[in-house]
Amino acid sequence: MDKFALNDVQEQETHFLIDYYEGQVKLYTTRKQVYERLLKKIGEPTITDKIKNEIVSATWVIPFSDKVKISKTLSRPLLIGELRRISGNGISEE
Repeated sequence: MDKFALNDVQEQETHFLIDYYEGQVKLYTTRKQVYERLLKKIGEPTITDKIKNEIVSATWVIPFSDKVKISKTLSRPLLIGELRRISGNGISEE
């Protein structure tokens, strides 16, 4: 597996977009933990962005017809992780 670039928690984000016109769901993440979970659940991303041979973000594009993959992505543990504590500066996970 390619190396994922380390980034501060302030720079980590995950977007879940439902594109009704195109009939697809788009998942975008810059968070290593979410990237690894998505790889295990639904496979390789459609688009992988790299800087200096390190992954900085990934996007999965899933057509509405692939109900199994869409169902696998709609879970809090997959997208957020196990919550230990919530602070004013963000969420810490195990």
